[in-house]
Amino acid sequence: MNDALPAWKEISLGELGNWITGSTPKSSNPLNFGNDVDFVTPSDIGYGGLLGPTVRKISHLGASSVRKVQAPSVNLVCIGTIGKVALARRDVTTNQQINSLEVDESVADPNFVMWLLSSPEMQEKLWASASSTTVAILNKGNLEKIRTYIPNIPEQQKIVEILGDHISRLDAALADVKQAKVKAAQF
Repeated sequence: MNDALPAWKEISLGELGNWITGSTPKSSNPLNFGNDVDFVTPSDIGYGGLLGPTVRKISHLGASSVRKVQAPSVNLVCIGTIGKVALARRDVTTNQQINSLEVDESVADPNFVMWLLSSPEMQEKLWASASSTTVAILNKGNLEKIRTYIPNIPEQQKIVEILGDHISRLDAALADVKQAKVKAAQF
């Protein structure tokens, strides 16, 4: 039995799959907007986790004029609040502040990539690769060049499982604290 740690290989973020820069349908045409297709903006994204409901939606007409992102995708804010990241388990469209990765699942697990991009080390790399204008911008070309290390897919899945377990326990502890505060306030 070999108990050695699995080998991690160095790759660029561009090797993880297909990066897509979002776009916005023309606002001059009100028919581009409606309630048909999720339209992700930075306010819909946190610093890791699943993408929840989006505040904005666009019509099928509007969606036909923008880039679509196939699920599962990892969506990363690259203008302004660089580093906000969320995993989408449904097809979405995004605005131009977001670069989305359609993960090549023969290379990486989408959940692992979401956690990788959320890590403090990667957050530093993202910010270091951004331009230093009044509003920070990380363009797709620079994003794709960022280097990192990843293990094999089974090891990625183990890491995701461990992180999920820890987060579940943290969520339960937080719920206990909230419940204790409510009880304490009643006395």
